[in-house]
Amino acid sequence: MQRVFRRIVLSALLALAPSAAADEASDLRRRIADACVEFARWCEKRDLSEEGRALVEEALGLVPDHAGAKALAPELAGDSAAGESAREAYERQRQAFERRVAPAYLKLFAAPHAPSEQATHDAYLLRAFACDRRAAGRVLESEWRKAASASDWARAHRILSGAEKVESDPKRAAALRTAELRLAETEPVLRKASTHEMEYYVALPKGWTPDRSWPILVTVEGAGCNWLGNCQAFLSRRGDRPYILVTPWTLWNTNELTPAKYHYSQEILDHYSTQGNRREFDEAGLLAVLDDVRREFKGEEKFFITGFSGGGNLTWRMVFGHPEKLAAAAPACGNFYDPGAISSAPEREALPVLALQGEADEYLSALTAQWERAKSIADANGFGNVTRKMLPGVGHSTSADEVLAFFDGVRK
Repeated sequence: MQRVFRRIVLSALLALAPSAAADEASDLRRRIADACVEFARWCEKRDLSEEGRALVEEALGLVPDHAGAKALAPELAGDSAAGESAREAYERQRQAFERRVAPAYLKLFAAPHAPSEQATHDAYLLRAFACDRRAAGRVLESEWRKAASASDWARAHRILSGAEKVESDPKRAAALRTAELRLAETEPVLRKASTHEMEYYVALPKGWTPDRSWPILVTVEGAGCNWLGNCQAFLSRRGDRPYILVTPWTLWNTNELTPAKYHYSQEILDHYSTQGNRREFDEAGLLAVLDDVRREFKGEEKFFITGFSGGGNLTWRMVFGHPEKLAAAAPACGNFYDPGAISSAPEREALPVLALQGEADEYLSALTAQWERAKSIADANGFGNVTRKMLPGVGHSTSADEVLAFFDGVRK
């Protein structure tokens, strides 16, 4: 939870306006940060480097210029090497530390703040809840209920999803499901596959109801790894179309796998560092995601897929490996690396595949060579409906409007 908290705080923390209340909030942040550093020093003396690093990160999330935290950070490099007795002592110290800082986090949450700072203050509440369920539980329940009553589904979802990561509760999980459904009709919601590590954004169509099935449109991002931006681009152009948008957090689309691009642990990124393993992660992950979307959001069995730039790799993999699962595919300025095992399913013969390519794309030459290879493999293996469309004046683009128009035509 410390890492989740740090990520939220580092991205959302804003300076409070000069006032007595601001001074009090600043003092609270400083006191908590001091406690973190004190505990981190205790960890450093007992070879608990990883545990100490998390505490230093928490301190710097609260007070970015904390001298003690900055000075201690280099001493906490590497893996923890503590024995069993030290780890048992750590658990006792951790519990005492959390009981100590929980009231301060609750006070920090309640401190006056601007509406633009609400996400940061909700992070304080969630950290208090992680430290002391009993002390913060009533406040947390009151806050998510208040948000739901005001139809502030983004805030209700933020609080509920954060609380569920700390400790699952059936009533809270049901409320989270409601908040998720309401929020997903207006903006992408970040989720994790139930049977895989893959995370993804989902955005439901207007008027979504569980009483019918809905077409799924998977949009695979390129090397920039702007997952939210990719999903939002298609959401803004979807209009009243009935597509459930799904944007998976893939690995095969980019170059270096860094924590700055992902929420995944470093262990996952290291494990899937080779191209072959990236394909394995993306292929299995997307299929797991689609199982969830069908079960939880009434998605249709066959799905549409488009992949921009590096996202073309997974798009082509789905074409060549799983034609029976696809309604249509439209790689956009898409890369093609490796087809993997090629399916002989009869659905491959008529599967509509349209490769969209901007004529003004700066990578046109390289992408043309990759397209020609993909087309050659398609022709040699009985994929009989694979074509390319050049788009005059278009650069390296998702071509969302053209993608949607193509899929609309397939659905008619």
